[in-house]
Amino acid sequence: MAPAAETSPMIQTLRSLADHGDMAAQVRIGRLYEAGEGVGRDMVEAARWYRMAAEQGNRPAQAALGRLHAQGTGVAVDPVRAHVWLSLALSGPTAGTDDHDRLAALRAEVAASLAPDQLAEAERLARAWKPR
Repeated sequence: MAPAAETSPMIQTLRSLADHGDMAAQVRIGRLYEAGEGVGRDMVEAARWYRMAAEQGNRPAQAALGRLHAQGTGVAVDPVRAHVWLSLALSGPTAGTDDHDRLAALRAEVAASLAPDQLAEAERLARAWKPR
């Protein structure tokens, strides 16, 4: 049985929207699971919801998923995937913001950990990426 907080009207509404492809709801649910707000903290679930929105082109979700892959939180450590998701997140209108600087620094850190062929593969995957 789900905890009472997970069956709250707000969570039920968000889940309904998210299940129907609403990216903002998917990101919000991911954040709730990441923070343990209104639901049990569950990084695997957070990553799952972020991935749904990221694959549709949601830049905040792409940034979150890149960070999780860089840290190995809720997903396996995968610096190539981290670089891809962070690159996609940075391809949007974040230039000059604190968020942009933070994401760019994380992507540079990830890039420094990659072998040249891995970095080339990450860049190729980011260029070829299309939303689902």
